Amino acid sequence: MRATYRSDPTSIGETLAFFNTIPKCAGILSQPDLRVIHPRNPDAFFHSTLRSNNGILKSIFIYQPAHPHTRASDVSSSETNANATPQEREQEGGRERGYLLLHLGAGVSGQPDIAHGGFLATVLDQVTGTLIRASGLDRGRGAVTVYLNVIYKKPVRVPGVVVARAEVGRVDGRKIYVMGEISVAEADRGGEGEGVCVVCEGMFLVKRDGFGRI
Repeated sequence: MRATYRSDPTSIGETLAFFNTIPKCAGILSQPDLRVIHPRNPDAFFHSTLRSNNGILKSIFIYQPAHPHTRASDVSSSETNANATPQEREQEGGRERGYLLLHLGAGVSGQPDIAHGGFLATVLDQVTGTLIRASGLDRGRGAVTVYLNVIYKKPVRVPGVVVARAEVGRVDGRKIYVMGEISVAEADRGGEGEGVCVVCEGMFLVKRDGFGRI
């Protein structure tokens, strides 16, 4: 992987090493122009609460810019691509993408051995929202979820590793339209978990200013 990182390299290095042992994750990490994104102000719910009681065991967010030839580096979320217009992004090579790789424990289950649907919706909200911050589309102000329409196709078995993927669809003023999906990194023995398990489409609204006005 071409991304570099600034802080706590041992922890991040170990996390990358773990996900690189899983072929599907390794395929994502081998793509060019990837950036490991460290949240500047991580939310307590996803980065603290859900990591307790055998919930999220390991995670890392990977950002892939729309332009395919930018030199990869580790940057804070508000520094990336902030000055490019949506039209420039399209010309530079398509849509921004974000990947959230997650090693999940049994603590996120609803029914036995199946991840809770509300948790999976949270993952999609997290990966799409983090992509918006990483891309700089929020102009450093932050953005809030207006709606997130989620469709559950297959159960996600836990414990296990999943890949959440997000793309920016279009931008209309302060409105940012996104798409996301969750797939398992390794199918179970019956092949039940193979393919995409959950999909969503949603819209975020960029805050009016840095003081949180919506």
